Amino acid sequence: MYCAVDPMSKERKTPLDFCYVLWNEYSLPLKKWLEQQGFRQEQCGLASTPHFRDSYGLYHDERGEPGFSGVIRKPDSNELALSSIPKGKPMAAVLSFGNR
Repeated sequence: MYCAVDPMSKERKTPLDFCYVLWNEYSLPLKKWLEQQGFRQEQCGLASTPHFRDSYGLYHDERGEPGFSGVIRKPDSNELALSSIPKGKPMAAVLSFGNR
C-alpha cells in the first residue's frame, strides 16, 4: 500500500504568521497589513487589552524612536513583545494572536 507523505515546509514560522489585525471591519494577516500601511514590525508596540484574551492594542511610532519593542523582539522569537505605550498615544489597530 502506497502512502503519500505531505512534506512540511522548511521555512520556520514566527509569531508574526499567527497575528491578524482588525482593520476597517476586516481581519487581515499582520504581515499584509504592515505592508499596506508601509510599516515595519519593529516600529510597532503592543499593549495587552483587558478582558480580550490573545488580543492587543497595536501602536505605531512613525519616527522609529527607541521605546517600542516591536511585535517580536528578534526574528527567532517565539512570543510577542509588549511595550510601554505613552499615555494618549492613539491605537493604530487591534491585533489578535492565535492559530485559528
